[in-house]
Amino acid sequence: MDSDKLRVFLKVAETGSFSRAAEVLGYTQAGVSYVIKSLEEELELQLVERNYNGIRLSEDGIALYPEVCRAVHAADSFRFAIAGRKNNTSLTLHIGAIDTIATRWFADAMHYMMDNYTGFHFDIVKGNPFEINRWLEEGVIDLGFTEHAWASRDFYWGELTKDPYYGVLYSKENITAPCPFEAFHNREFFVADYGEDRNSITYLRSRNVTPVYYPDKISNTLIVKSIALGMGSTIMPASMLIDSGMTRIGSKFFPKVVRMEDNVMRELGYIVLESNRQNPMIKQFVAGVAAAIEKDVMWNEFVEMDVWTYNDLIEANKRNILSKESQK
Repeated sequence: MDSDKLRVFLKVAETGSFSRAAEVLGYTQAGVSYVIKSLEEELELQLVERNYNGIRLSEDGIALYPEVCRAVHAADSFRFAIAGRKNNTSLTLHIGAIDTIATRWFADAMHYMMDNYTGFHFDIVKGNPFEINRWLEEGVIDLGFTEHAWASRDFYWGELTKDPYYGVLYSKENITAPCPFEAFHNREFFVADYGEDRNSITYLRSRNVTPVYYPDKISNTLIVKSIALGMGSTIMPASMLIDSGMTRIGSKFFPKVVRMEDNVMRELGYIVLESNRQNPMIKQFVAGVAAAIEKDVMWNEFVEMDVWTYNDLIEANKRNILSKESQK
């Protein structure tokens, strides 16, 4: 049986739509419909029920779904093993990533790979977007995880998620969502990520806002702690904020965290050589990162909030821990 047909079935089941599955897979809607019909004829079973409201898995489709998942994983694992034998070497995927993506989601992605496939090894190096562009161009890495704004247009880009920006100010500031950029004019300001977050500088300059930049290039954790004590301010994306140790600050000193006006955000995703887009190792690792993002309870809750509070953060962190425990 053609495993590619099974992949199409899985994507239809995941998206609940022929058109969305076609978009993800790079097929036409008619092509997806044809593959599903062909698979149903081959199995002599109806897998999908079609009606005016869309599609849903049939009783047989629901029953076979976990078996199809296992069959596709087995087929991929077999292909990887063959490739390894042909090359007479173990399979190593060389990956470059900006810190926020690697820190938050790579551990879960690697567990996903090791749980489902054999023979994988990872060589991961962290860098800024410009380093990742250069490493991919020079062949140092096979796959890069970065920001769309700074990704080279010479590579294929795939989006994974959007990362909204928040204003971070002293708790007693009288500012409500959305936080205006003007609030940072002539105000002492930390540039996030050891001074490497160029997006915040670009946003401010484009709106003719001139803060008083701190010369110190410090970690996001120290930035948030300083602001909590009444020193300075910043604009920071949600991914950096969540991993800045805010749960350890305490409710008394928790800073004001408010979504920025104009809903400014950065796009996070991956870059790869066009010739490597269909590499099964790359596709599966990207799928693992996408799955980690989807299951990240804390992330998915907080990117929808206009204002963060200490209690919200603590409760979301508890739910995230419980979710990870239940997935083991």
